[in-house]
Amino acid sequence: MAGAAVVGSMGTATWEYARDRVLGLFRRHAPEETDTVLERLDGYQQTVGTAPEPVRSTLSQAAAQDVTQLLTVLAGRSDEAAEAVRGLPEELRDVPAGGIAQHRTTFRNIKAKGDAILGGRDVNINKGEK
Repeated sequence: MAGAAVVGSMGTATWEYARDRVLGLFRRHAPEETDTVLERLDGYQQTVGTAPEPVRSTLSQAAAQDVTQLLTVLAGRSDEAAEAVRGLPEELRDVPAGGIAQHRTTFRNIKAKGDAILGGRDVNINKGEK
């Protein structure tokens, strides 16, 4: 599903964000694969973007399968990578037409004793699972 969301963003204002987000995931969890993934994503974008309409759907499906495979392998590297890959389709849906997205950091299973000072704008603290 994440691969289809990434490929589906090709040719839209969301594409640059999707591309950068996928590359960021690979830089963090599989840095040795980043250059290969960049070449593949840019190649798919070029191929799908310039293909005539009857062929574009088939090329998009093939690209989505390959990107899904890349992301599946990445998700298998760690729980953190898996969570990031699972959240990618929703994250791409939430990107406004201008391509600027709001990114939020989530901390889970934090244990603290004593006083805690937390600063920032729009901070939400929940006890237990949300």
